[in-house]
Amino acid sequence: MSRITSTTITIMLMILITTTIPTVSADTSESKSEKPDSTAEENPLREKCYKCHDKEVEYKEWETSGHANALVTLKKSPDAESSCLTCHSSGYVVRAPVWGSRRFPRATLETAQNSVACSSCHRHGAKYEHKLIRAPKKLCISCHRMDCG
Repeated sequence: MSRITSTTITIMLMILITTTIPTVSADTSESKSEKPDSTAEENPLREKCYKCHDKEVEYKEWETSGHANALVTLKKSPDAESSCLTCHSSGYVVRAPVWGSRRFPRATLETAQNSVACSSCHRHGAKYEHKLIRAPKKLCISCHRMDCG
């Protein structure tokens, strides 16, 4: 008898969980969509670097740079397209996963949240000077080229 009760409780909990998660995800995306643009301070990736590097000159320079505000700048452009996110965003974080799968939808201008963050160019353990992920000339030219738009 207790085995049947245990199974019933487990099934009820699974039903409860699966019916409430989409509501929570939808609520989260609605609350975030109230903010039209994000700034360097609102960038979720910022917090990871800020914990250790908040007093460094490079970090303070980044906060006021075009990189930190690349997504805001893009969203204000009348010519903006989702394909621009490759250079104007990092991490491709979106507000909610596709329900029932492990995949996340592609970032769009409406769902992208991160501007160009430190991790777009730097990684701990990277072999290039200043912990760059590629040789400087190749890294910069991957975004700073004249063939877009």
